[in-house]
Formats: sequence, C-alpha cells, structure tokens
Amino acid sequence: MLESESLLCTEILDMSELKTPVKSDKFRQIQYPEQMEEEQQQQEQQQESFYPPTVRAVEDQGQLKDGRILQNLLRNEDKFLPEVQNYLVNVQQNGITPEMRKTVADWMLEVVREQYSQPEVFCLAINIMDRFLCHCQIHKSQLQLVASVCVLVASKIREPCPIPGKTLIVYTDYSITPNELKV
Repeated sequence: MLESESLLCTEILDMSELKTPVKSDKFRQIQYPEQMEEEQQQQEQQQESFYPPTVRAVEDQGQLKDGRILQNLLRNEDKFLPEVQNYLVNVQQNGITPEMRKTVADWMLEVVREQYSQPEVFCLAINIMDRFLCHCQIHKSQLQLVASVCVLVASKIREPCPIPGKTLIVYTDYSITPNELKV
C-alpha cells in the first residue's frame, strides 16, 4: 500500500444528520387535517431544497493509532502556551482573580456566539489575552477592555467580516470608548 493511500478518507453521505429549524407559532389557527398535510408537504419540499446534504467522515484508524500525531500536537501546544505560568499570581497583582478571568472569558464566548463567528475566534482571543496578561499588569477595571480588544483582533485575523468595534462597545454596555478600543 502506498503512503498516499493511507491519507485518503472515506466519506459517507448521511441524510439523517440534517437538522431543520423549528418555527414556533403560538397564535396558530386550528387547521383541518387535509390543510395540515398540505402544509407539511410544502415544508418538506422547502427543506429538501434549502439544506445541503451532510457528509460525515469515517475515522481513519491509521491516524488514530499513530503516536506521532499526538506528539506533534503536544509539541505545538508548548509553542502557544503563555510564557509565564500562573500569571494571575506572578504578574497580575492588581486584584485580577481566576474567577474574573472566567467571567470575562464567558462574556467573550457569548459575544463570539451572538455574532455567529467561528469558534477559532474565541480560542485565538483567549490565547491573545493570556499572552498579553503574562507581560502587562493591568487594573481590574481594564479587563473587559483588554478582552474586547482581543476579540476584535482575533475576529480581524480569523473572520472575513470582523466584529465591528461599535458592536463591541455596545456589548460592554458602553463602559469603553472608541478611543480606548483603538489605543
């Protein structure tokens, strides 16, 4: 068997994986059975034309059992870890606690989700924030500003249409200004 053949992935078309949005009509009128059947057929036709078929990849046992892949991932992880371990104790001495970091991380995740951004935006934003906090002491009142800037930078790197600064200001409930976000 050639090496290139081991890299091929077999894909399976799985129509059962399709998910349809559910509309909630609270004030719906009572319909007769034949009307309901007609409406259900129309909805099924619309759904079939709207959703692309999903493709589910089959697990590649050659990659799952290869220890080199895990070693490479662990080696790469070291490159992207913050330089100072436990920076909240060693660097941030102005009262930033792990609970505050968790709160701001939850806020960042909510912003990224509500803006329908890629999950990579959140991961990159957290990484940027951790790296920044390893080097610069900030006051706890500036933590949301730092988080906003990290989300802005990450979305500019990872998204074709980044999250606008004005939107981030609204998400902070106007606690930051456009000038603070720019500087």
